[in-house]
Amino acid sequence: MRLIFKLIIIISLTISISSVSNAKGDLNGFLNALERAKNAGLTIDPDNTAKEYGFNNFEDFFSTYKKEFDIGDVSIQEAREFFLGVDRTVEINETKENLDKLHSLIINDKYFRSRTGYFKKKHFNRTKLLIVYMNYEKEMAKISKNPNLDKIGRFDFRYRYWNDKGKRGIEGLKSGAFLDCEKSRKKYKLSGGECIIVESRYQNEYTNLLVPRLNKINSKFQSAEDKRIAELEKEKIQLEKEKRELEKEKKKLEEEKKRAKEESLKKQEQSEKLYVIGTGSGFFINESGYVVTNDHVTSICKHVISIKNGEELIFKPISNDRTNDISLLKVDKKIYNFLNISPVGPELGDDIVAFGYPLSDSLSDSVKLTKGIISSLSGPNNNYSQIQIDAAIQPGNSGGPVLNMKGQVIGIASAGLSKLLMLEQQQYIPENVNFAVSSPTLVSFLKANRIKINYFKNNISSTKQLAKIGDPATVQLLCLNTESAYKEIAKQQKHSDVLLKSLIEYNLN
Repeated sequence: MRLIFKLIIIISLTISISSVSNAKGDLNGFLNALERAKNAGLTIDPDNTAKEYGFNNFEDFFSTYKKEFDIGDVSIQEAREFFLGVDRTVEINETKENLDKLHSLIINDKYFRSRTGYFKKKHFNRTKLLIVYMNYEKEMAKISKNPNLDKIGRFDFRYRYWNDKGKRGIEGLKSGAFLDCEKSRKKYKLSGGECIIVESRYQNEYTNLLVPRLNKINSKFQSAEDKRIAELEKEKIQLEKEKRELEKEKKKLEEEKKRAKEESLKKQEQSEKLYVIGTGSGFFINESGYVVTNDHVTSICKHVISIKNGEELIFKPISNDRTNDISLLKVDKKIYNFLNISPVGPELGDDIVAFGYPLSDSLSDSVKLTKGIISSLSGPNNNYSQIQIDAAIQPGNSGGPVLNMKGQVIGIASAGLSKLLMLEQQQYIPENVNFAVSSPTLVSFLKANRIKINYFKNNISSTKQLAKIGDPATVQLLCLNTESAYKEIAKQQKHSDVLLKSLIEYNLN
């Protein structure tokens, strides 16, 4: 035998015998997948298919394959071409020119020339017949796609010749040539191709015997297949259209359901009169309308509003940190007066001023401020997210800013420490013991919510100057809810620094 297409041989053998075990990937599973694709007339991606069976890519599979089987000098490019199968995107042209091109590529194939005795001197004066086993459709597809193709895939070959010298007919050689080719195919379990007579030759004279093989049956089959695919595509488009219609209808129903629910809630809310049940303080932190306050101020409110310079501001809740008692609100309005924040916090003994709106039974339009110092850099039980101050903090001041003498927020005021609780635990009533959430804790919260922070420092020489910075940026927050909600909240006794002693009617615009 002059040339055995060892790659095809081994593939066929491994598919027909028991599975090959490989620690790196499923070699036999990959080969079976390729064979199924070839039989179905499909072109697949060898690299992605190799990954599905445990290999990094096709080259990794081929490296493993060569270790398992002796396939000689078959290159990875030749193996890749074999596994790819027929390119179904190419219209195959079985013209005389293309048939002559295929004949030339077979006869001048380097591997064939180096292994065959077909051209040896001892056969020069005998009439010969060359037959090959190859995937004719695949090679013609490659030539149709690239008329300048200079190499085809590997093929097995046989030839027959008359023992008597001289020029003779070839009819008597054909049956033997086909028997030889078929015998070789069965012996080596070749698949994916067919036996094809290539040429007859006497001395340097030859006749190209390649003829068109892809007959009208194939064309009709392809037309039927194209029609089937077109029908499937049409069905797919129709199904997608119906799916979109269903999704649209579903979305419409959901929106109607949501709208009905919102209208129901709105009517329910409208049926319950709103009151100002409590007040707190807050402060603007940037021009986009973001306001910071305490979580315990806003957590009991159905709506949070503020009256600033006669204008009603309605705030939307953005985020909250219940653990550190921080709440972030926003109003849809450009703000020109806002406060800068200290990213490092205060130092022990720093002078500070607290701004806010102390609780009363009437709405205040004037901010109150109290002076003090930083008494401790931690809160109760060494809570370093808080600081201790001696500035007087009254109910209603909760959520207001505590500023240093550089005009920066160094804390968010919380209600004064419960003197009754201290009396119960410590047997004495503390004086001037108040707490605030530290500015580094606030900065971390704002960064987590991707809120713009301003850190600018001012040169301030007096409390009067500081008041001009803190006053316009500090707001009184009005907590709106129903009378029934107020009664329930009052029972909990957790918001005494926010709740009013009596309700104030309010008509929300």
